[in-house]
Amino acid sequence: MVSLRIADARGEMEIRAEEGATIRWVRPGWAGGVWLRVQRLGRGKTRLQLFLEAAGEKRLVKEAVLRKGEALELRPPEGVPPDYFGPRNAPVRFICDA
Repeated sequence: MVSLRIADARGEMEIRAEEGATIRWVRPGWAGGVWLRVQRLGRGKTRLQLFLEAAGEKRLVKEAVLRKGEALELRPPEGVPPDYFGPRNAPVRFICDA
């Protein structure tokens, strides 16, 4: 099990995902969901891949190898459609907790 925190304009939430699983996450006010794929690499590292839904398909937007406390950030409009995460175009951070 991998623990992540999602921080956006509405605050912070904790989510858990099975190692190797791809899960969909969406919050009220978002135009669509974010798909997360997590994989433990050992030595305290976790690979996180983020996909967005567009026209019914998933598109890889960003990926990184993170250690505990590090974050991967999506900041509209860089690779994310304007207003995807709400009208204020606030960034969304995916923080590795495990």
